[in-house]
Amino acid sequence: MKKHLLVIFLFPCFLSIMQGQNMNQLSTTDSIIVQEGFFGFRYYQGSERLRSSEVKDILRGNNNDAYKLWNQAMLHNGLSNVAAIVGGGMVGYGLTVGDDNSNGGTIAVIGLGLVVGSLILASSYTKKIYRSVDMYNSGLRQSAYFRSEPEIHFGFTSNGMGLIWRF
Repeated sequence: MKKHLLVIFLFPCFLSIMQGQNMNQLSTTDSIIVQEGFFGFRYYQGSERLRSSEVKDILRGNNNDAYKLWNQAMLHNGLSNVAAIVGGGMVGYGLTVGDDNSNGGTIAVIGLGLVVGSLILASSYTKKIYRSVDMYNSGLRQSAYFRSEPEIHFGFTSNGMGLIWRF
């Protein structure tokens, strides 16, 4: 009879410990997932698709370093687009007018340099987008998992009273 009472008393304690462990885990709905598609990036938080402005707002509110990196990436994207358009136009103009004008070849070479520069900026944009989202997600993991030292105490849990062990 005493063994049954002991088991009945200890079973809820073990359940509360297991429940306490689940509460410390990082929810996958909080992290942001980046997918690269043909027309740019797609962002997901859980099963919900986010626009880039929504991702920017999330980063602004939660992680200042990730937000700064995001802004640098957007700046590189804008500069890359401008350089590609201007460089492509200069290459086209230089090749078209190259026979009639002695400066056509020079304009085409300068345009080609702008196109190469735009490719470098586009690569930087991609890397910075991934790094800013990874920085945000790693900040979530640290806040969810990091404990300076293990804690054990008796208190209220979602299942009632129990032994709480956090590490």
